[in-house]
Amino acid sequence: MINSITMFSIYLSIILSVFVPVFAVSYGFIKRKLNAGKFLFGILLFLLLRMLVLSPLAALFSSLPVFSDLLTNAFFAAMISALLITLVDVFGKRIGYKYLIKDTTSFKDILSIALGQGVAEVFLTLSWRTFNSLLMANVINNGTITDVLAETYSSSEIAQIIAETSAIHMDAYLYLGIGALCIIVMHIIVAFLVMQAINRKDNRYILFAIALLLVFNSITYTLPLYSYLLTIIILMLFTAGIAYLAYKKKLFNIMDSDNVITV
Repeated sequence: MINSITMFSIYLSIILSVFVPVFAVSYGFIKRKLNAGKFLFGILLFLLLRMLVLSPLAALFSSLPVFSDLLTNAFFAAMISALLITLVDVFGKRIGYKYLIKDTTSFKDILSIALGQGVAEVFLTLSWRTFNSLLMANVINNGTITDVLAETYSSSEIAQIIAETSAIHMDAYLYLGIGALCIIVMHIIVAFLVMQAINRKDNRYILFAIALLLVFNSITYTLPLYSYLLTIIILMLFTAGIAYLAYKKKLFNIMDSDNVITV
C-alpha cells in the first residue's frame, strides 16, 4: 500500500508540474498578452534540439570506446548528460534566437519563447512521470494492479513492482514537482542571458549562461543519486538565488544600456 503522505506528495507534484505551468501560461496569454506564436516556436525549438541534436550526440558519445566503460558509472554518466544538455540548450538558443526569430526584441517575446521551451521540457520529462506515479499508486491501493498487469508481467514480477513502488519515498515525488518549476525558471533566465549576448554582442553572457545551466543540470542529474531531499533543497536555493540576482541586475530589461555583467 502507498501511504497517505506519499499519495499527498504525488498529488502535489502533479499540481506543481502540470497545473501550475498551465495556469502560468494561461495567465500570461490572457492577462499579459504573451505571444502565442513565439510560445509555439519555443516548444518547436526545444523538440528540434532534443531530437535532432541532443539524441544523436548522446548516441555518439555512448558508442565511443573511450566512454563506453565510463558511462557505466552513474555519476560520470549523469555529468556527461548535464554537460551535453547544457551545451545544446545554450548554443541552440543562441542560434535559434539570432537566425530564426530576428524580430524578437521585447520582454514578452523572449518570455513567451522561454516559457514554451520550459513547459515543453517539463511536460516531456517530468509531468508524465507524475501521472504514471499516480496511476501506479492508485492501482496498488485499490488492489487492481494484478488485473492491469497480468497480461504483461508474471505474478512474481508484479509483486516486485508493488514492493519497489511502495518503497519510493515522498521526496522522490516532490522532486518531480519542484524540479519542474525550477526548470521553467532556469529556461527563462538562460533565454534572457542569451538575448543579452545577441543584443550587446558580448559572449560573456553566453559563458555565464553555460556556467549557470551546467551547475543547475549537475545538481539535477547527480544529487538524486544520493538524496532527493538534498536535491530539492539545493535546487530551490540555487534557482531562487539566481532569479533574485537576475532581477537585481536588471537582466530582464534587454533594452537597458547598463551592463548586467560588470567584470
